[in-house]
Amino acid sequence: VRAQNCSNAALAWMQAHNIRWRFTERKVYSREFKYAGTMDGLALVDSCNDPKCCKQQFKDHLAVIDWKSSNYLYVEYVLQTAAYRQAYQEETGEQIEDIFIVRLGKEDGEFEAWHIDSSLAEHGWDAFLKALGLSRAMVVLNQSVDDAKDERKAIRKAEKQAEKKAQLTVKCSYADK
Repeated sequence: VRAQNCSNAALAWMQAHNIRWRFTERKVYSREFKYAGTMDGLALVDSCNDPKCCKQQFKDHLAVIDWKSSNYLYVEYVLQTAAYRQAYQEETGEQIEDIFIVRLGKEDGEFEAWHIDSSLAEHGWDAFLKALGLSRAMVVLNQSVDDAKDERKAIRKAEKQAEKKAQLTVKCSYADK
């Protein structure tokens, strides 16, 4: 029953926004920033009459639509969808005006849509770029630290081998037998 209620709410949401799917499950790639992902969908969308959902009226806006099965809406979703938006725009030259993050509750079957306008999407993109830069810097830093640890370990091993060899030049290990 919860799944059916959630499905009915999703269909009603698509109807209220006059969703016209351009495609679903589309791979996107940014050559400039070297990342990839899979957009759940891209559609032409109209605003609904609910000010909690669509604060301003609009018609025929190109929008990323991302479905989430989770118990909450997380800010990280804005970064993810802003990155999809940016990569698609880079690939095609088309401007995406809106993002809709649609939550389908895992446990409670609740339905919730979160409208992200282009202004908030730009903030999400800025945060994504910073997170991407930090992530890549951490990979380089971790590798450098791992290399330094390996180098120290190799030096200690060589020192122990040299020490053992030095002891053997003074006294054979079988000398006491």
